[in-house]
Amino acid sequence: MNSRNDGPSIWSLIVEQFNDTLVLRVEQGSLTGESETVNKMNKIVPLDTYIQGKKCMLFAGIIIVNGNCVCLVIQIGMETEIGKVHRQIYVASQSEEDAPLKKKLNDFGEVLTKMIGVICVLYG
Repeated sequence: MNSRNDGPSIWSLIVEQFNDTLVLRVEQGSLTGESETVNKMNKIVPLDTYIQGKKCMLFAGIIIVNGNCVCLVIQIGMETEIGKVHRQIYVASQSEEDAPLKKKLNDFGEVLTKMIGVICVLYG
């Protein structure tokens, strides 16, 4: 396991469903964008629940800040939430369509090049 100041890092998606007195706090901001630690509980939720609503699951890349639990691994590799994000980034990088900002910058560059060319012809 990888560790930081607070505790061990989780490398697979796991469900905490075996501990009746679960007291577990995790830092999962790298995945969800949350700025504070999150309390986990042992209430089962459907797998299609949005990621912040999965209060009974731990994810690859999060860090346990406080507590302990008994867990069951239910997804690994590209099936974890981190794997899904990686897949989305890969698909987006394969797209040949330019982003709107890149299109605007390209258009601006073409106009600027033409203006500089005109100035050079007039004063050159």
